[in-house]
Amino acid sequence: ASFSSASAFAAPKPPSPSDVQELEEIRTNPEKALKLTEKEFKIMIDRVSIGKSYKTSYMDKNAWLVYYTKGFDGVGRPSIEQETDLELLANKQAYLRNEMW
Repeated sequence: ASFSSASAFAAPKPPSPSDVQELEEIRTNPEKALKLTEKEFKIMIDRVSIGKSYKTSYMDKNAWLVYYTKGFDGVGRPSIEQETDLELLANKQAYLRNEMW
């Protein structure tokens, strides 16, 4: 399978004004975040984060295949395991989302 970093992600939609306002309120008044449940907090963060790419989902579901083929993605193509800057950012956001709670 071949994956293009440009088509692997849907274009991230900008956060809505209400999402930005809600995050700004929490930034200026962190106690407000303490009143949210874990699910509410994570949903709020997900609304302003980059989504998981098809490539990342594929690798998660087919880890054994990626491992045994050493990420082979075709002759002359880089390994599927090489992450783009956008994938690195999405992974950091997912990590921080889980660590913040």
